[in-house]
Amino acid sequence: MNRHRGRSIVWIIVAIAVSWGLFIAALSNDFYNATSPWEFGPHVVMRKVFSVGAFALVSYLIARALAQVGIVLPMQVVIATGAVYSGAIEVGQFNTGSMEGPWWNLFDVACGAAGGFIAARLPGGSANVPKKLSRVRRTDRRRTSQFRSDEAPAKVPRKRSRQA
Repeated sequence: MNRHRGRSIVWIIVAIAVSWGLFIAALSNDFYNATSPWEFGPHVVMRKVFSVGAFALVSYLIARALAQVGIVLPMQVVIATGAVYSGAIEVGQFNTGSMEGPWWNLFDVACGAAGGFIAARLPGGSANVPKKLSRVRRTDRRRTSQFRSDEAPAKVPRKRSRQA
C-alpha cells in the first residue's frame, strides 16, 4: 500500500469514528446531563458552544478525508455538511424523546452551519481553494494553477490560408 493511500484511509476512519461517536453522545441522556450542569447558570450557552465546536470538528474531518481522495469540497458544501449533520442529530433526538421545539431545532441546525463555516475557514478547509478549482481533482491542479483566473489567455496567431 502506498503512503498516500494509507493516509487517506486514516483520515476516512477518523472522520467516521469521530462523527459516529459524537452522534451517539448527542443522543445519550447521560452525556446531556454531564454537559448541562444546572448549577452553572448559562448551561445552555455552554452546550451550544460545545456543539459548534463539535460540528466544526466533524465538518473539517469530512472535508479533509474527502480531500485526501481528491474531492475538494466548496465552502458552501462544508457549511451544509455541518448543518446536515446537526439536522441528523435533531432527528435522532426527536426519535429518542427529546422535547425541544422547532425553534430550538432550527437554532441547533444553524449552530451546525456555523461549525461548518468555521471548518471551511480552517487551514486545509475549502476556503483556500479558488472557486474555479474546487471541482478539479488535486492531481489536475498543478496544470491549472499556473494560470491566474483573472488573466485572459494569450492569443495564438492564426495560420493564414494559402491562396491558390
